Amino acid sequence: MPIDPAFPRRLSLILVAILLGAMLLACDGDSPSNADPSPPPSSTEAVGPTASAVPSTPTPIPEPNNTRPFPPDLLERVQPILDKTAQVRGTPPMGEVQMRLVGRQDAIDNYKLQYEAEAEQIAVQQDVYRHLGLIADDLDLMKMYLRFLELGILAFYSPEHKTFYLIEDQISRGVLTDTTLVHEYAHALQDQYHDLDPTREAIEDDWDRSSAYTTLIEGDAVSTENAYFGFVALRRPMCFAIPPVQDLLGIPFAIQRDINTWYDDGFCFVQTVTERGTMSTAPLFENPPVSTEQILHPDKYTAGEKPEPVTLSPVLPALGAGWAEIESSTLGEYILQNVLVLGLRLRGDRPRAQAGAAGWGGDAWTLYGNGEARLFQASIVWDSAEEAQQFFTTLSASLEARGGGVQPASEAGFSARLGAKDWRVGLRGDAVTLLVSADAGALSAAAGAIGLP
Repeated sequence: MPIDPAFPRRLSLILVAILLGAMLLACDGDSPSNADPSPPPSSTEAVGPTASAVPSTPTPIPEPNNTRPFPPDLLERVQPILDKTAQVRGTPPMGEVQMRLVGRQDAIDNYKLQYEAEAEQIAVQQDVYRHLGLIADDLDLMKMYLRFLELGILAFYSPEHKTFYLIEDQISRGVLTDTTLVHEYAHALQDQYHDLDPTREAIEDDWDRSSAYTTLIEGDAVSTENAYFGFVALRRPMCFAIPPVQDLLGIPFAIQRDINTWYDDGFCFVQTVTERGTMSTAPLFENPPVSTEQILHPDKYTAGEKPEPVTLSPVLPALGAGWAEIESSTLGEYILQNVLVLGLRLRGDRPRAQAGAAGWGGDAWTLYGNGEARLFQASIVWDSAEEAQQFFTTLSASLEARGGGVQPASEAGFSARLGAKDWRVGLRGDAVTLLVSADAGALSAAAGAIGLP
């Protein structure tokens, strides 16, 4: 997903609690009629969501500075919460979890080290998102992520250090502190039983699969919150539905959704697959979802429907001297939904974006570079030629609605210009191919190499 996610190997970012969760879920007027009726996660208006993170980078990061153990009175107060969390999950602790307090600035400084170590991956995510029109060309993702830290960090669990860190100023926040404790201790128990980091590291190069795994982790923790507190739904949830596209303090919709999907769709997935929490989640970690398609359509998870491997047609020889591959990975149904929905903002069109991305069968993308120039190539296969046609048609409509100036080249191809970047899109049977670049020469050469109009 991008920001962990996310994306590239996406960093497991901080959820900006009150800022993103409650505000995004407040707008419910045009919820799809097929929304799952499961109770919503604890990020409802009841208490606001938990701001948390499960760091996934294999780069060794030191512990935060100036931490201290929970004082005896605090530990005495929280121990019953930890005990009940383990009981609710049915996972007694297998060992001690270090519980430490850390100052807000020390926590931020520690996370900055992680983001700096991930600077190249963030730059790739930024390039890909810019080429897909998910963020503006002048948006700096690193600065935005650091802003998230300053706004929303409450606590975090470090699998690397097997330690739970609570921000000092969160000690006496009542139900918000208790919710945070439950959520993060759930991560500690997940780690004890399922050893999170090795799995994350093994799949980190697959954006879509990494996003699905992070969504499972967060969804399980939110499900634990709900079981612990017995939250009652205050609104009809939007399980697996695209939330309303809205302007929120200049934060792009794709970034808003990247953060919230782990918690909202993750909770809905866990509740659906475990029959509303009546079954253990242990089998989900033993056989985790491998795509965001499986998250968004739990029946595909239970059926064992996995992505098809996709090989891109070679374009690098046609690009000429100086061009090289920067990164390759996957998009998945979730990102394709975001690409489509940005042009389909009118009431009722979000379901159209969902339908346009449904039937995803697998994909692959590569980002090429030559100095400052970039070219993005992707190939997406679908379960049928009809579903490929539906995506192709919906993408054309979405780009047109965003002012893309779509020019049909044939029934099986079109070009478009979105901002400073040109698109070439081709349809062949059950596959759709995308080329996007601001370099006209590179785009033309790549299109010629793979037979795009």
